[in-house]
Amino acid sequence: MALIELGEEIQTESLVEATKSYEDFDYYLFKMRSKKSAKAKSLFSNEESQKYSMGWQKGIVLVQGIDTLEPSMIHFENLLGVTGEVRFLTAFEKMEDKNRTFLINSFNDDDVVQLELLASDLKKIPNINL
Repeated sequence: MALIELGEEIQTESLVEATKSYEDFDYYLFKMRSKKSAKAKSLFSNEESQKYSMGWQKGIVLVQGIDTLEPSMIHFENLLGVTGEVRFLTAFEKMEDKNRTFLINSFNDDDVVQLELLASDLKKIPNINL
């Protein structure tokens, strides 16, 4: 995201400055594809993917105590024609080291998927420091 903001002229100082605005967030990449077969072309049609890309902002929340937090940023990638999947890079405000519980509205509008990430597993993910 910082590289996109800077455009064509990228210098080390400007890159470091641009990335600072993204440090206050935790990022999660959600990938979705059809379970029917590895050869399945898509989870849903291109038209449906556009609909869900707009609804993802309200379609996922992070549970924190009794509150639910909406994402601060969403970046949608439609890779249906390449990998047969769609991706949502989703940012939430940084949290202390504890388990994360996401509630995701399913695409059939009836069910909610609960996804829990353990703090011990999150600590194992490497960080890149500039």
